Amino acid sequence: GIISIFFAAYCFMLPHTPPKADAVEKLAFKKAFQLFNKPSFKILVIASLAISIVHQIYFIQAGPFLSHIGLKDSQIGPAMTIGQFAEIITMIFLGYFLKNLGFRKVITIGTVAYFARYAVFGTESLPVWLIVVSQALHGICFAFFFAAAFMYVDRITDKDIRHSAQTVFGIIILGGGPVIGGWLSGFLQEYYTANGVFNFSNFWYTIAGLSILTTLFFYLLFKDELSEGNSG
Repeated sequence: GIISIFFAAYCFMLPHTPPKADAVEKLAFKKAFQLFNKPSFKILVIASLAISIVHQIYFIQAGPFLSHIGLKDSQIGPAMTIGQFAEIITMIFLGYFLKNLGFRKVITIGTVAYFARYAVFGTESLPVWLIVVSQALHGICFAFFFAAAFMYVDRITDKDIRHSAQTVFGIIILGGGPVIGGWLSGFLQEYYTANGVFNFSNFWYTIAGLSILTTLFFYLLFKDELSEGNSG
């Protein structure tokens, strides 16, 4: 608390630095929305919104599901951290895959990873250890889809509007996606509950279906519009 007060007082001693009256900056946010005129950006946003929905559902239902298949409460956290460790490892190699496969294939692999994870979750007859190990797919899900998608948005935009473009993209997938995902999770849970028993298998197969539909949508319609002028 004392340190916070010190830093607050220090701020009053900083030099006056009013924002620059730059017309480019004023129009940046408006120009960022014009990215929707680019077919690739439009397709990416739609696919990203769908994936952010199923991504949010994972964080809502993964814990209860792991408990349902027999994990103790003390084991659920460590089981889910497998995904975070896999994410770090996958991020290390993301640049290599983007260079050799390109954005279209890498992002598609990310959507396929979502499908694979939820398909495994839906198949409750599989060994528990295999379902737990499938958490590693989270690394591919996040790095190959979300990280690659943000990188594509950064590369396809002009330097003067990159921040605004990332903001627009982020609001859509990090704002709209989780809200819709929360609602959809509740709706499907109620739909697949009979006599007080929640059918996790049908629930996850439905989410897997949404993931594979998004995969087909993106792979068939997305065209990489990067050019030498703005791909650096």
